Amino acid sequence: VMGGDISAVHLERARKVAARFGLQNISFFHLNAIHRYLELPIFDVFFSIIVLQHNPPPLMAFIIETVLNKLTPGGIAYFQIPTYIMNYAFSAAEYLAGEHPLGKVEVHCMPQSTLFDLIDRTGCKILEIREDGAVGALAISNRLLVKKRENQGSSGRSGA
Repeated sequence: VMGGDISAVHLERARKVAARFGLQNISFFHLNAIHRYLELPIFDVFFSIIVLQHNPPPLMAFIIETVLNKLTPGGIAYFQIPTYIMNYAFSAAEYLAGEHPLGKVEVHCMPQSTLFDLIDRTGCKILEIREDGAVGALAISNRLLVKKRENQGSSGRSGA
């Protein structure tokens, strides 16, 4: 079992809980930089709820693409991501030029068409998609169950 988080405090709590219950088959990853996602080993299952939305869309796309590419053939991913927020627009130039005070919670979304293209590009298919209320009344959030196609390697679609 692998557990990853951006928060060193949460990882330490998880280590203590695992130790308290005598669990020794868990590896913990501090995902505090983009390159840390690339360092993750190949895995069978990915699970993420109410995490991706706090990253700007280019980072959301990078994380999802990296994670789905690391799924073993037949592996599954279950994750939540907002796909629409009323009056939302994202500009990378404006975002990079703006201020991002510590403690201010950001909420972003990724259009469904972009998400669906990314899932297909990584050699995966959607098994289920459901709307949830994770982001509030002025947004649409989805939970997806995705499966890596059996004939795919860990690097996405084949040349067919």
